[in-house]
Amino acid sequence: MLKLACEHVIQALCENLQRSTRVYLCTVISTWGSSPRPPGAMMVWSESGIAGSISGGCVEDDLFERFVAGEFENKTPCLIRYGDGSETRKKVKLPCGGIMQVLVESMPADSLGQWQNILKQISQRQGLSRTVNLVSGDWTVDLSGPVLLEKNQQQLVYYIGPARKLLIVGANQISYYLANYASTLDFEVTICDPSEKVSAQLKNAGFEFIARYPDGIIDQRFSDANSAVVAVSHDPRLDDMALLEALPSQAFYVGAMGSKRTSAARMDRLHLLDLPEKALSRLHAPIGLSIGSKTPSEIAISIAAHLVEQYAT
Repeated sequence: MLKLACEHVIQALCENLQRSTRVYLCTVISTWGSSPRPPGAMMVWSESGIAGSISGGCVEDDLFERFVAGEFENKTPCLIRYGDGSETRKKVKLPCGGIMQVLVESMPADSLGQWQNILKQISQRQGLSRTVNLVSGDWTVDLSGPVLLEKNQQQLVYYIGPARKLLIVGANQISYYLANYASTLDFEVTICDPSEKVSAQLKNAGFEFIARYPDGIIDQRFSDANSAVVAVSHDPRLDDMALLEALPSQAFYVGAMGSKRTSAARMDRLHLLDLPEKALSRLHAPIGLSIGSKTPSEIAISIAAHLVEQYAT
């Protein structure tokens, strides 16, 4: 499935449609081999600026030249192949011989209402399917839910979903590094900890900070399939409270930090709370990929990598 979770790009698209005469939407439709950005990556170009990214810069540079030259003005959607085997864009080389297919659409001002409806839908944590007619440029939206990527000579259908969200329970050095790594992976990060001793560095790091216990927060905001909950406080009062809500939810990842002995003791406590075995089996503990991590930064890297792995499966 082609998963798009580019709420900030769609927000920028809406803002640009309100004030710009030329707005283009670029979407990575498919990739082969090594590619700088995954399928679903989006970029908006307008006369007032850009938002998002679809490569490390080489594809953007090529498209910018063509936008400025007016090559796509008043045109129907265009599918462009970059990388090895491209007959039209041979000068653009992707890393390690990769291949990327990009859909470029010229967005008229009268599409603003449609995109505002899409933005409202995904802000409510709901997904949708978008069907683009590659001949006429017309497109429609289906709110019924996800579909597999469908593409033929006449139309393209893909899924747009809400942004990935990460709740980190516990404020410490691992939280700080994990929040920064996860934000570069396009997660919306929230840190939750009731302690008054949280460092100013963490509170002022630019992430949402909730100074309270996590009860109720997960059910309200982090219970869908695009959310992850990570407990790293080392305080059973915090961690267990978060896990009690997160494990029965639809969150794609629920993990807790600790040694094998600590994890076994935690599992015993959770059994006493009468959680179903199916829910308990979803717990990743010890947390993260096994990469021999020791320092806070290394542990955070292992957790971030595990999030990416689990979301992709």
